[in-house]
Amino acid sequence: MNQLNRLIVAVGFMALLFSCEKQPQYLQFQDIAQEEWSKNDTLTFQVPSSLLANEAELLIRHSNGYQFKNIWVLVGTEKENLQRQEVLLGAPSGQWLGDKSGGLYTVLAPIKVDAKNDTTAVNIVHAMRAEPLGGVQSVGVKIN
Repeated sequence: MNQLNRLIVAVGFMALLFSCEKQPQYLQFQDIAQEEWSKNDTLTFQVPSSLLANEAELLIRHSNGYQFKNIWVLVGTEKENLQRQEVLLGAPSGQWLGDKSGGLYTVLAPIKVDAKNDTTAVNIVHAMRAEPLGGVQSVGVKIN
């Protein structure tokens, strides 16, 4: 096989490989201004309630400037009834968990959200003592 044919076969194989990967039904991020997340900054994601029966995940994207190995968040559909959840961002050894891209790390954690309406507002706020919480670049919700 000549070089062009090998390239075409390789590109075709890669396209087939990546097309088999299941795409999320919902994926939305919200950036944190200047990587300083205030407790007053509730992040709200508008998710169709029909999707909330599916597997939902919280995504935390942070930099090396994040000071802690975990993050406590409050998650729920009603601002008065948020559930507290811990997300581990670092191993006891000090190594960051999650996928690294450039200078950012992205960690996924499963979340449970009860659907109440046709479109549900999923609310997320940090529950850490630091105010503002530095080093968090963005927060997302993913539903498969």
